[in-house]
Amino acid sequence: MNIFNVPETATERSNMSDWDWEILMGLIKDELVVPVIGPEILEAEHGEGPLISYYDQWGLEAAKEAGIETAKMGNMPLLYQVAGQILTNSKSRVRNVNQLAVLVDYVIQRKPWLTPKALEQIVGIKSFPLIVTTSIDHFLAGLMEKGDKPFTRILFAPGGSSAHIDLPSDFNFRQNRALMQLFGATSRCPGTCAVTEDDLIEFSWSLLNREYGPQNFYDYLQGKTVLLLGCNFPDWLGRFFVHALHANRKNVDLWYVSKNDDMGLRSFLERKGGKILSPYSPIAFVAELYDRWLKTLPEVENVSVAAPSSDFEQDAFEPMKPGAVFISYIREDMDFAVKIRNQMETAGIDTWMDSSALQSGDRWEAVIEERIRKASFFVPLISCSLNPENWGGKRERFFLREWDLARRSDSMRMPEDRYIRPLCLDDTTCEAFFVRPFSKIHWAYAPDGKVDESFIESIREGIRILRRTRS
Repeated sequence: MNIFNVPETATERSNMSDWDWEILMGLIKDELVVPVIGPEILEAEHGEGPLISYYDQWGLEAAKEAGIETAKMGNMPLLYQVAGQILTNSKSRVRNVNQLAVLVDYVIQRKPWLTPKALEQIVGIKSFPLIVTTSIDHFLAGLMEKGDKPFTRILFAPGGSSAHIDLPSDFNFRQNRALMQLFGATSRCPGTCAVTEDDLIEFSWSLLNREYGPQNFYDYLQGKTVLLLGCNFPDWLGRFFVHALHANRKNVDLWYVSKNDDMGLRSFLERKGGKILSPYSPIAFVAELYDRWLKTLPEVENVSVAAPSSDFEQDAFEPMKPGAVFISYIREDMDFAVKIRNQMETAGIDTWMDSSALQSGDRWEAVIEERIRKASFFVPLISCSLNPENWGGKRERFFLREWDLARRSDSMRMPEDRYIRPLCLDDTTCEAFFVRPFSKIHWAYAPDGKVDESFIESIREGIRILRRTRS
């Protein structure tokens, strides 16, 4: 059975009238619209063929890793179907929910998936102070970490503490943005996200529960327009989900955009007073929405999410020599970073680091990503400065994005390359929660920025090996 979707076309336009768009853009400008992202938004190119849903692609990858065969049935995203099959198939290499959680997290978070452009456009609309998603990935969190405002990430889970699964009652949307993941997000711990149909039922019931549901979140929706984008779950789940958003709160407008035209769900939404744009591509809708939003901005702000120009790169950063070592550091450790760099350069090792210590901003990322990808080694400096308690927990710190980019680059290299070489400046241990991405990697130590000769020699030898294998 063919699981691939019909490709989107750049010229596709919605059937909304100019008056409809005028209303919607006015609501967005007044920050009265809450987008809810569904699996249909998560699509990407698949070679030279049509676009493929990430949920279907993840399902295929999970089935492959578990050693089972699968085929998609109906509208349920393939990942959910495969997750159920994995636990019941006698041929599966995955035997329990603990192993399933590890597998799904590996497939979704550890592999180098490209971020869907539609998500970049949604995050780029700064008039969305709250973004909600039903997806269990980490794309949106990565994008919002790079923004110009601090953001709070809320991961809903059945029976969780309201302090962690709901919007804070005093949340300041003028100064902050928020991401709400209603079905959780992948991790190596079971129960942190909905990955089977049974999980979807449990999460949906919990969202409806008056005692454990996210009441502050529902209160925030009062007087808002909820824009359901590509939430193409089956009819029964769609009703659960919409009822959770709408239950006992009549002052919520619903707009629904989906490629699927489920008559049962359509009828249910119409009874709720929703505006239905179906069947229609939510990706095409988001593209038009983003284009119209840009046109509402002053000309000086009317910029796209495109990569910086070569002129910008030349002006902002020093050149990077081929095979240089990338040094990643938090701004508070810049003096140590400079000292370490000087020692490595004196030893004949080419290095590169962002000596401007800007640490944030969308325009920088394309250049930084290229530097990390081309570096022979990635050296993150570890210290107590990384502890969020020491810098207010602001999530826009750019070193976090550098770490994520390095881990993606590492996943495409051989393990014996030891591409990531953490260098610890103090007595921080690998058990510290804020260094979790590197807790399983061997560290070297450079107390107060003094690098040991053995570390220098290991980098030299690594570069020599890389040059031999690439020649």
